[in-house]
Amino acid sequence: MSSDALKSIPFPIPTLDKPFGVELWPIFEQAYTKVMGYPPSAFYFVPSQTPLSTIQATATMLITYYLVVLAGREYMKNRPPFKLNALFMVHNLYLTVASAIMLALFIEQLVPTVWRRGIFFAICDHRGGWTRELVVLYYVRLPLQFGIKEYSLMEMQMNYLTKYIELIDTVFLVLKKKPLSKAIDLHTKVQCLPLCS
Repeated sequence: MSSDALKSIPFPIPTLDKPFGVELWPIFEQAYTKVMGYPPSAFYFVPSQTPLSTIQATATMLITYYLVVLAGREYMKNRPPFKLNALFMVHNLYLTVASAIMLALFIEQLVPTVWRRGIFFAICDHRGGWTRELVVLYYVRLPLQFGIKEYSLMEMQMNYLTKYIELIDTVFLVLKKKPLSKAIDLHTKVQCLPLCS
């Protein structure tokens, strides 16, 4: 097929550099800037200053999680289960949409690197898996205001932050009086352990 014939196709053609046919990053950056009022590319991770970047902050959150779940289970012992289907569906929809957006953005950033340089380079080399866009996907930062680094609870990792939001699943299970032994085990392995890394 000639290049002229390809140009006449009315929809974007996926390429190695554009796995979805269009560049998603500029769309994400524009949408994020409109919603938040600042571009995500302004982020700089500062160890021990970015919220939840210390072991103490993470341990506090995880201990609080286990206390809430265990205390909630005791609180709900002699009470009827809550009916939270609509709220649970909204929570799951949010997580699904956020995960799909992040997956698409990660694919767009990693496919060209993996194809051209290999999986080891894309994951382990500082020039491969740590491009500016990937760092922004891992961490989203509020802008510098008044020339001073001001941090807030909104300044967290996108990917990392969703792990905390996913812990709410267990709270739903507590309030709906569902069995918790497998859920706590699963959340410990899938959500809590990555938070400690």
